[in-house]
Amino acid sequence: MSESMLVRASRDGDQFHYLWAARRASQRLVPQSGLLAITIEEAATTEFPGGEQVEVGEQLIDIAEYYGSTQLESATRIRYMQLKHSTLQVDEVW
Repeated sequence: MSESMLVRASRDGDQFHYLWAARRASQRLVPQSGLLAITIEEAATTEFPGGEQVEVGEQLIDIAEYYGSTQLESATRIRYMQLKHSTLQVDEVW
């Protein structure tokens, strides 16, 4: 089996993941949504008072959506989302 076939499922999943994130981000264009900011693969740096940073690989999230503000105290809503998908087990519920 070629090396490209070994990573195909992963790449197919990446493409789905990119489209899913783009769809979520497009809500930023709708003023009524209240969506102020989106981060990809991390939380907003304003969530870490004093400039503290999360170590690479810790608390990893696919998308964080911030409504109203990126400041925890004044945001009206914050959503952290982690997408799980499989191109090989499409009929299996997770």
